[in-house]
Amino acid sequence: MLRLITTENDIDSPNIFLTDRILACMNSLDRVFPDAPSMICRWHMTKNVGSMARKHLGQVDVEEPAPG
Repeated sequence: MLRLITTENDIDSPNIFLTDRILACMNSLDRVFPDAPSMICRWHMTKNVGSMARKHLGQVDVEEPAPG
């Protein structure tokens, strides 16, 4: 759908995508926009690090990144 919108409205394709690591979304973006890298947003990455650390180390305080 995004490819159709950009094509029909003569809009440049996105240069980069930020996702929350939904693999289906990342795979689709790779197929439709192969030249635009997909990156995981910092907030989601920090939440994931904290979650994984707690699994292995017990309660761990992970500093939340500032929004934006």
